[in-house]
Amino acid sequence: MQFIRSLLVLIIIGLFTSASFAQLDSVFYQGPSQGSVASGVMVNTENFTSAPVSGEPIVIPHPTLIVNEDPLDINIDGSDLPEYHYSEDLNTYNKLSSTGQTVLLNSWETDRLTNSIPPDPDVAVGPNHIITTVNSDFSIWDKQGNLINNINADSWCSQVIANPGAFDPQIIYDHYEGRWFMLWDTRSVSTASSFVIAYSDDDDPNGIWYMYAINASKNGSQNTNNWGDFPHVGFDSLAIYITSNQFNIANPSNQYAKIRVLNKSELYASDGGSLTWRDLWNIKATTSSGGQNMMSTQPVVSYSGNDIGYFAWAAWFNNSYYTLFKIINPTTAPWLRGKRIFVGYNAPPPANQLGGGTPLENDGGFNNRLTVRDGFLYGAHAIGNTTAPGYSSLNYIKVDISNATIVEQSEFGASGYFYMYPTITVDKDHNIAVTYSRSADTEYVGGYYSSKYDGDPPGLNGSWPLVEGQGNYDVTFGGFRNRWGDYLGIYLDPSNEYDVWIFPEYAAATNIWGTYIGQIRMVPYSGVYAYAESFTVDFGNIEVGTTPPSVIIPFSNYGDADLIIDSITSPIG
Repeated sequence: MQFIRSLLVLIIIGLFTSASFAQLDSVFYQGPSQGSVASGVMVNTENFTSAPVSGEPIVIPHPTLIVNEDPLDINIDGSDLPEYHYSEDLNTYNKLSSTGQTVLLNSWETDRLTNSIPPDPDVAVGPNHIITTVNSDFSIWDKQGNLINNINADSWCSQVIANPGAFDPQIIYDHYEGRWFMLWDTRSVSTASSFVIAYSDDDDPNGIWYMYAINASKNGSQNTNNWGDFPHVGFDSLAIYITSNQFNIANPSNQYAKIRVLNKSELYASDGGSLTWRDLWNIKATTSSGGQNMMSTQPVVSYSGNDIGYFAWAAWFNNSYYTLFKIINPTTAPWLRGKRIFVGYNAPPPANQLGGGTPLENDGGFNNRLTVRDGFLYGAHAIGNTTAPGYSSLNYIKVDISNATIVEQSEFGASGYFYMYPTITVDKDHNIAVTYSRSADTEYVGGYYSSKYDGDPPGLNGSWPLVEGQGNYDVTFGGFRNRWGDYLGIYLDPSNEYDVWIFPEYAAATNIWGTYIGQIRMVPYSGVYAYAESFTVDFGNIEVGTTPPSVIIPFSNYGDADLIIDSITSPIG
């Protein structure tokens, strides 16, 4: 049996110019300024016992971004645009068809509704383990789906800060150094906020970690009246980068975006000792009509070993631009450069679902870390469907970072459907995988995925459900925001750089969010790879003289060589 290929495409539409980083737009920021903490603590996962999180759900306090749109007054030469592609998601009509679909190797349910809304699910993968995080807890798994430990976030973070109220988790596996790195946001409503960061002592997440509380309200050593929200973590061979939105403590007005740079060589050598970092803040890309705060700028995971930190920003609103940033000399004297890539798209509308109710929030910017590999940046986000107004699509881009130009773009959607919170990764052969939530008037919110092979033309093969929605989700606590997301998780397996682990959100029951993890693969294994969905058969008790039941077990070959079965033995009969 030949390996069945699947095409995953994300969507993007847009206009772009061919200007490089050498032709800079005006980028405004303050810093760098150095901050520090005198010490951290050593913690051991074995000292935390697994316990389900319970209690009345709380809403994670992300304020609504205040948007000040910059009207664009720059003429764009249409001859520079890549060909526009729109792909219809045919699998909305033929859900059982798997023709050309990426192989799903393994999957299992993880968290259901904890005491926080929304879940903000994230995932990272190491050589032998997986860590999943949601608001209120994180879990350590082996790759067969066996739960090793589930740890309450507040119990974890309370080792360095009192009454943390931890939220907005981020988890990465640093494949350069063989370490895990985790971040939780914490906030005191009246004073300040801190990021609780922790890293493992080796590639096994069980056992020793080193933990710090680093002030998120300060810019370097300077006090502010802001708190850090929506932090995200990326890394390359030299540094770990934390981006955040800074909001006024006294009122929920957004102030500016910030980037915090941690030197990995210092971080991993500190072992709970003193630690320093450098901050850049008040980051804006300016146009002739004014400046635009780069709120929700996203860092990247780099697989290129570069010594430059890359970031990207996508507008949450209509008809704007992307901004690509890079930090030069990140671990010594960081300074920021940027380039706008002009595009035209509409913000995604809130998402309807089977059963009606308050539409689900559907944010339009990049919502989780992006990927850089071999000179290209890959990103995905939701937009308004350009052929079916009133619905949302996925937007996918591939950017040449040497000259800040879009080299590939595609939109993927279907009339009647809403695509939400896509997140992306890229395997070592430049094949793309994306996971996202999807809903419709005829469909509860489910967790889906898709893929695109390098060299294939832009366009999406078709969505495939990891887990379909099981109920209507309308949780507003009497307000107007039916929160979803705020981001989903995806990660490339470092043991082979081909397996992709996806971690989307879905409606597990009426008004209950749930998360599911899946292992997918776009490239065949070398040689013959025989795979059965089950390796045991239990017929149960059979009454004598009755007709025995039949059991069907799908059996596949996921290798690039033919599997030949020339005999089957029956030792029992």
